[in-house]
Amino acid sequence: MRRASFRGAARVALVLMASATARADEMPVSLQAQLLQKTVTYITSLTPGPDGAVKVLVLFTGPTAARGSEGMATALNQLGQLGKYKAVAKLAPAASVKVAIELEKPQLIWVPPELDEKGVDQVLAACGQSPIVTVSGNAAQVKQGIILGFDVVEAKPRILVHLKQARVQNVVFISGLLTHSVIVER
Repeated sequence: MRRASFRGAARVALVLMASATARADEMPVSLQAQLLQKTVTYITSLTPGPDGAVKVLVLFTGPTAARGSEGMATALNQLGQLGKYKAVAKLAPAASVKVAIELEKPQLIWVPPELDEKGVDQVLAACGQSPIVTVSGNAAQVKQGIILGFDVVEAKPRILVHLKQARVQNVVFISGLLTHSVIVER
């Protein structure tokens, strides 16, 4: 009897440890926003819009914004600044990213980690060769072509840069950032 209850408790403990590990590897949007605030100073091609602010489109999947997207928009708006520029974040559905880019004329686009490969391809196609900096907290999306990403490895944040896509979109980084980043593709 005791052995069965011990096995049950051990299974519960393993499930709890596995779920805690999964959450530990996800970077909170507030930390992503803070990292973005600092890394933007290393992007020399970033210029604010006509109103003097850097516009950030925060994409979401589905009919309404999920908690992560809302959290990122809120965190960026609370910071109020990216680098030395005033920042304004707006939510936009990923399904209509091309229209949102035409209307809002953003300098940055935050891609939610749950956006699938097809959705990432649509974002990249909508950006074309314009110097819009795409950002994600999903390393797989950076490998697919998102320019700037944040990841957690052994509980430490890591900056990822897709240099090839940055060149295609004319996004220029100061070398100081690149020496402290993981270059996903040259």
